[in-house]
Amino acid sequence: MTRFVIRHAKADPSSPTGMDDDRPLTTKGNAQAAYLARALSEMDNRPRRIISSPILRAHQTAQHIAEALHIEIEFEHALSTHAYTNEAIDFIDDIRDQSPVAFVGHNPTFSIYVAQLTDSLLSLKTGMCAVLECPENTTHAVIHDIIRMPTDKHA
Repeated sequence: MTRFVIRHAKADPSSPTGMDDDRPLTTKGNAQAAYLARALSEMDNRPRRIISSPILRAHQTAQHIAEALHIEIEFEHALSTHAYTNEAIDFIDDIRDQSPVAFVGHNPTFSIYVAQLTDSLLSLKTGMCAVLECPENTTHAVIHDIIRMPTDKHA
């Protein structure tokens, strides 16, 4: 089973409301999200579902991807910044679709999830996607690919 673990793209450090949940994507963030959307849409094994945190920056990232893939976004509170890390991890682990699923959310939760599954020290930066191959009935995964905008300097 293939999981696309996507950290939301670059967001503005503040919002018009002053609420962290309302921080929109920056120009760079929109470019990152558009790049991810194109890259995912060109894959043979592209996501068939996209499940996102309802927080604005994740929602906007997911919107780019959903439009490119012609799929609807499903929203899940467990992927938001208001949920505990174990809630998000349990939610993702409970999704047993055989078709590829994309999850859009936040750090530190998503980096912790990838680290636990792959025994790696990968830290997901904004606008980064880890493509994980997760064999059935196992608690381990392999990082199949990392997708990020080529001009991003973070590794």
